Parts: sequence; structure tokens; C-alpha cells
Amino acid sequence: MPCFPTYDDLGKTARDFFGKGYYLDLFKLCGKKERTIFDVDTNLCCTHNFTDSTAVVEFETKYKYSPWGISASSTIDTKNMLAWKLDVTDKIARGLKVALEGDFNLESAAKTAKAGVTYKIDQATFDLGFSGGDENNMTVGGSAVSGYNGFLGGYQFAYDTNEGVLKKNNLALGYCGNGLAAHVSMDNVETLNAVLLYRLKNNMDIGLNGTYTSGDETKTRYGFGWRYNATPCTSFKAKIDNTRTITLACEMKATDAATVTLCAQVDGANAGKVGAACEFCT
Repeated sequence: MPCFPTYDDLGKTARDFFGKGYYLDLFKLCGKKERTIFDVDTNLCCTHNFTDSTAVVEFETKYKYSPWGISASSTIDTKNMLAWKLDVTDKIARGLKVALEGDFNLESAAKTAKAGVTYKIDQATFDLGFSGGDENNMTVGGSAVSGYNGFLGGYQFAYDTNEGVLKKNNLALGYCGNGLAAHVSMDNVETLNAVLLYRLKNNMDIGLNGTYTSGDETKTRYGFGWRYNATPCTSFKAKIDNTRTITLACEMKATDAATVTLCAQVDGANAGKVGAACEFCT
């Protein structure tokens, strides 16, 4: 039976092709440790930004207890932000996930919270949530996704109960199959996004993307992307857009537990950018 993604995950494979794995103007160092004491996974990540010379350290813990369908996680960083999440899956009802999450600023004491449910059946996936906080209005949001034979469609909304305004009114269509992934979305009936990803060979992919905003041609963007897996341990990525900005990335798996990514960007109008990331997993 098909299992449809949530609206936020629609077209994720195609969108990640252009957005994920490019680290510019920063150095990122992450260390992951799986199954520590009490079956808790930990992740320590340090990021140094070259632009403003700031550094952020983030520590995350994850815990999962399958017999009860419980997953929990917490994150704290040097910006004094504490975030947590708790969800229960397939225990109240088959295909139903109930989630609670929130964050708390240890310095200003500002806090936000969100509660939501996701329900998956053979024909569709639905979700409904409520969010709000000290600095945010109460918002009600939800979405629905369904499809047939590789074609997917979804709708998402978010309503601000304080202002009485529809903040999100989004529609998306997509297709995935036969080496092709396509995603088209319309945000608030004004911004059109399109991404196309095609697998030429087992080790080579190409992609096209574009963004158009009604009434503002300066925000129009389109570009081309390429990825080549030279070996099982080394891959190269590149993308270029209509502003003549070229971005390059090389990902190398040094060992089974260490991955290094090197990035560079060349912009004809501005100075170039570089960046790197190292990830260790034990």
C-alpha cells in the first residue's frame, strides 16, 4: 500500500538536490554517537561563521522506545535556546502520530509551543496543528496529501487566529518514478516554485529549478544543477543560476565514520565564498 509524505516533505528529494550539502562562509564540525547509555543518541555540532566571526555549539539528544511508540529529543545551544520534542506513533490508533514540541529562550524567557497530529491511511496523509508563543500569535494549520501511480498532490493552510489572516495558502503537485522527481508548488497564490531532478546514469544526476514571484521580477531565479558520484566514497556537486553564481561542493568519505565536505562559490559581482564541514559518527 502507498505511504504518502506530509506536505512539508513533498518534493524533498528534488529540493535537497539544490539546497543540501552546500556549506558557505562557515566551518561546521559535527560528532554523532549512537546508542550511548540508556539507548540515547547524541549529536554535538559546532559552527563557526566567517562573515560575523560568531560560533555556535549545539548539543542534541534523541531517545526512542519502540514498544511504546515514543520518540523524544532535546536540543540546547550556546545562543541560550532550549528545544524539545515528544511524539507517540501508532499507539493511540494505527497510522496516527501525536506530537508536542516547544522551545525556550533561557535569556529572555520567551517560549513557543506546538501541538499536532498526523494521520496516515492508504489513500492519503493528513496533519493538523496549533502553535503559538510569547512572541507569536496563535496559529492553526494543516495539510492533506494524496496521489496515484507516482503522482502526488497536496494542500496546506495556516490561519492566524489573532489577526484573522490566512498566513499560508499553498498548493503543490509532484511526480516521482522512473528516475525522475518533479515538484511544483504555489505559495500564497503569488510565488511559483519548480524543481526537476533526473537520473542520467546510476552515478550521475542533473536538475533544474526556478522561482517566480508575481509583481517582483527581481526575485525571479532559475538554475541548473549536477551531481556525479565518482566512487562510493567521493561525490561532486555543482550548480549555477541566472545571477551567474557558480557553487561547487565535494563530499569525501574518509573512513566509515568520517565524512568531509568542501565548498566554494564564485560570484561575478562579489567576492567568492568558501566553506567546509566534517562529520564523525560512531
